[in-house]
Amino acid sequence: MTTENEIKTAQFFHVLKGIEPLYVISFEQGDKPGVLIVVECGLAAPAVGRGGAFVKAIARTTGRVVIVAEKCDPAYTAKWFFKAANVLDARVEGNRLVVEVPPHDLGVAIGRNCWRLNLAKRLFRDLYGLDVEVKPRLAKK
Repeated sequence: MTTENEIKTAQFFHVLKGIEPLYVISFEQGDKPGVLIVVECGLAAPAVGRGGAFVKAIARTTGRVVIVAEKCDPAYTAKWFFKAANVLDARVEGNRLVVEVPPHDLGVAIGRNCWRLNLAKRLFRDLYGLDVEVKPRLAKK
């Protein structure tokens, strides 16, 4: 269910940038409110702006953490979404999206209090009908 705040954020984004958001999700990153804006594949760079200038401006104006993601194939979107962690592999297995990261990046991929994983679960469920599993890839002997 889209909230009034999400609708206002989508309209604000569209008016300022001229890019129609496909989906907007509100979330909490610890004690900071945030918003995830999903755009068509290939439009994240212009949506973010050079050096993230546009996203930073929206964040300053709204007082919210702003994340922009592209709706491409699920594996590509996962690699982009979890880019803070070094994604080694992302693949669809049945109705699951499996994301593998090095063991030392597992905490980054999940996020403090699971904020990043919970947001990913909502995003991939709503956009692709997939559940998300993030797991460490152990070194091969």
